[in-house]
Amino acid sequence: MRAGRLGALASLAAVLMPVMASARSEGTVTIRVLDENGRTIDCAIGGFLDIDSQANLKSLFDGLRGTHIPYGTYVYSLWRRPPGNAGAVIEGRVRVSMPETLSITTAQRFVLTSALVAADGFAPGSVVVKGRLEPMPTASQSTTGLSGELVWIRLSPVMGDAPNLDIEVDPSGEFHFYGPLGGRYLLVVNRGKEVLHVELLKFPLKSAEPLVIKLQDTQARFSE
Repeated sequence: MRAGRLGALASLAAVLMPVMASARSEGTVTIRVLDENGRTIDCAIGGFLDIDSQANLKSLFDGLRGTHIPYGTYVYSLWRRPPGNAGAVIEGRVRVSMPETLSITTAQRFVLTSALVAADGFAPGSVVVKGRLEPMPTASQSTTGLSGELVWIRLSPVMGDAPNLDIEVDPSGEFHFYGPLGGRYLLVVNRGKEVLHVELLKFPLKSAEPLVIKLQDTQARFSE
């Protein structure tokens, strides 16, 4: 009797083990593309390539959701749907090692093609953004009390992988930067290593007037 039970359990295990192994080695992948404002960009899957076997698993996707994706590392390409730039490919990389995987990649909603770039490398209509600090930080406003510390601004995109933009402030408190910016940026005013002011900006700015950063509105400062 006992031998019969053990035989039945062994047979059941032989049937279940491949199923369990398969369940542990496959997952669902969902891809989302966000623009510089955190909004979804509508895309279609162009390819989903296993970096080891080079197998393209595009056929396992319905929209941007793929099922029965074997565990592994993949690179994918996406095509934008209208009204985006249909010729601009978005690429990403994802590691699948869990039953559910969400891959979020970021991209500009509208991409400048070579036809839209002027000879100077900037898009037509790009403007110089001018601004000033009020008041300009003085030595007495610095917690370090050191003289000659550089006052500078860093603009960091909230979404996307665009590089930070560092801007020097002249002794009068004025600054400027050139180039097309879009979306939300975190503006940080620094003196040396000391953070004097932080605020959120959205580009393009609504007004053509110079950008005024009022440092007296800062409630707290941070320093190392």
